[in-house]
Parts: sequence; structure tokens; C-alpha cells
Amino acid sequence: MAKRGDIAAQDISPSLSKIYAFDHFVHNEDRHLKNFLFREQRNGWVVLAFDYSRAWLCNGMPLPQLPFAPDKKTILARRYLRAELGEYIDRSETDRILQRLSDVKETHILGAINGHPTTWLSGNQKDAIVKWWNSSARTDRIEQIRQGIHNGTYL
Repeated sequence: MAKRGDIAAQDISPSLSKIYAFDHFVHNEDRHLKNFLFREQRNGWVVLAFDYSRAWLCNGMPLPQLPFAPDKKTILARRYLRAELGEYIDRSETDRILQRLSDVKETHILGAINGHPTTWLSGNQKDAIVKWWNSSARTDRIEQIRQGIHNGTYL
């Protein structure tokens, strides 16, 4: 739709930027073009991402190191979108989502974990998530993503 000109790149840039940064945080190497939904809103368009089946705990805890390899689907989708839309990553939007991830407290994580069906996570998995969330590994990862986007090494 954006390629046909039905959607302006500036309308979807904020959403795509946040998704890109979040995919790095949860180590979603499998983002591809069929994992996006486009929805019209009062003030333009928004892009929604779905399918995180190969992210987060799928990779084990702690999460694998970044950056993604150049042949990963998330990077290939980024290259395609950049070729079609131009440079769409808005660093202020990636900063915004990364700051929100920085602000998530242990109580929020525990609330989410405790809201899951008990069969979804083992006690060891729950403990590993909380331990990682409270560690410098999480904040270091967020800063690494921020720097990589700002200096271009993750783009």
C-alpha cells in the first residue's frame, strides 16, 4: 500500500521505527513483510506487528547477543522497506520505545508473568526473566540498541 502511494511513508514511519527497535529488544530476527498489519486511524495510518513466535524466550534467557546477522529476516525486511520508502527510521521514535522499555519495573513484569497460565512458564523460566529484567544486561541491551540505531550499525 505504501509502495502504491496509498499510505505516506511519514504516516507509518513512527510505527515501523518502534517495531524495529522492539524487535531488537526481544531478539525477533524473523520479522518479515507478512508480519505487518496496516490500519487506518483518524489521523493517518498505523502499522501493527504480530508474530513473535521466534522471539523472547524462544531464544533462551539471557537473550542472544546483538546485532542481528545481515541475512536475518528482520534486517532483510528493513532493507526492502528502506529501498521502497526511503529512510523511514525515526530515531526519536526508537528512543521513545526504548525509554518505555527502560521504565518497565519488576512489578510490571511479575504482573505479566503471574497473569500467564501456569503451564506457559516454568518456575526457573520465571526466575530467569525477573533476574535478567533487574540486571544491567537489560539496560545495557537497551543502550546498545539505541547506540546502534543512532550510529547506523543496526541499520
